[in-house]
Amino acid sequence: MSKDLKKTFGHAGIYAVGVFLNRAVSFLMLPISPRLLTPADYGIMEILELTVDVVSIVTGMGILQGLFKFYYQTDNEQDRKKVVSTIFLLIIAFYAISCTAGVLLSDFITGLVFHSHEYTYFVQISFVNLFLSFLVYVPLAYIRTRQLPLLFVVISGVQLAMQLSMNIVLVVYYRMGVLGVLYSTFISSVFIGGVLTVYTFKLTGIRLSRPIASKLFRFGYPFIISGFGAFILTYADRYFLNFYHQLADVGVYALGYKFGFLLMTFPIQPIFNIWMVQRFELIKKIDHTEIFNRFYLWFMIISTSAVLFISLFSRDVIRIMADPSYWEAFKIIPIIVAAYLFQACTDFFNFGIYHSGKTKHIAYGTGLSALIIITLSFLLIPPFGIYGAAWATFVCFLIRLLYVYWASQRLFRIDYELKKPILILCLAVAVFLLQVGVIRWFAGMENILISLAVNSALLVAFIVALFVTKAIGTDDRKQLLAMVSNPKSILSFAGK
Repeated sequence: MSKDLKKTFGHAGIYAVGVFLNRAVSFLMLPISPRLLTPADYGIMEILELTVDVVSIVTGMGILQGLFKFYYQTDNEQDRKKVVSTIFLLIIAFYAISCTAGVLLSDFITGLVFHSHEYTYFVQISFVNLFLSFLVYVPLAYIRTRQLPLLFVVISGVQLAMQLSMNIVLVVYYRMGVLGVLYSTFISSVFIGGVLTVYTFKLTGIRLSRPIASKLFRFGYPFIISGFGAFILTYADRYFLNFYHQLADVGVYALGYKFGFLLMTFPIQPIFNIWMVQRFELIKKIDHTEIFNRFYLWFMIISTSAVLFISLFSRDVIRIMADPSYWEAFKIIPIIVAAYLFQACTDFFNFGIYHSGKTKHIAYGTGLSALIIITLSFLLIPPFGIYGAAWATFVCFLIRLLYVYWASQRLFRIDYELKKPILILCLAVAVFLLQVGVIRWFAGMENILISLAVNSALLVAFIVALFVTKAIGTDDRKQLLAMVSNPKSILSFAGK
């Protein structure tokens, strides 16, 4: 493995800790929330999140998407500070206006999405939390551009401690339900967001550059269209479920989807936190094609293993942690996780689009997939419920991947070697289908301990198959064994 990739995965290892701490509240509360919150409560939180996300898509105008591109277009530190400051000031201004409007129109919005005015106060708090979230998100993105993963970890740890403690007090002790979750987010965001805002402007100064703002708008406006498409692609199924079925179905689907998001949280987001930054530097190297291919192979080894792990063990985890009213969620988890593997591959293969600046192709691919998922939702969700929603997501994420790969290669060709990554994926599918057969024909799988043992054996079989089929090459095997025997060997490159 090259020094560049060791640095990438080294930073990713540190970011993995940070992302875990940043997102851990949701997962640490998983064994608790499904016992304190009903499926309907989960459905309410999901609809609240969707509602503010719609506003976020329009408000952001794709501005933040340009941070990495325009930051690395110059080596001048003062110009880089202007980029960050301009982005942050625009984000603050736009979100302050839109979230204020959301609060003022909350009664109308509540009636529109819930067909009731019972949750107006929840909607108001959700809009306030949306504004505060970007006081955290933008500075953390700046920290990523400066490649300071240890600082990212510290900040994420503090945020975790605050939000988890508030959740325990308000949700577990005071039994405040959905309101307790919203208040926990508000309290931690006020503190962390305030500190990070001061920190960022202290480093960059308060500078608003009109030329930079103009470039950001031109680069980012297609992301409004793609953002709407992504929203429809990701969340429209909840509205269909709520309309054709009930909030409880939305809650069960949301819990299954949360396990699907595990893939994006661990390991994909930590890896991409550094890769999305470094790829603009690595493309300048003569051997960039080899670097990109080596990265993608390792990325598929890690992410496909994570997909299989989640798919194999989600049934056991849900039966252990959740009320029986949630148990059906495990059946959609493998479908959703596979869809998000397609999403991750889309994010990898979109480099040609970003590098060329032709971001309209992101909008085209997402828009096409959004139209298809609406059609499939009409056809599949009324008769099949959460299963129809999951399969519609799977198909449309795959279609978007294929379009983005095609468009990106046309704009900036990289000769990807896909044989081994496809082999790795096929091996994972074969092992999962074997598990499905075992569950169907072996009654002992109803015993949690036996099920855990069988699934562990299947995971080991997948790892062995990677070596036997030579999906992992000789050099990669040596490197993998070295990493397993001494994990610090890869992390030692993080600071270099």
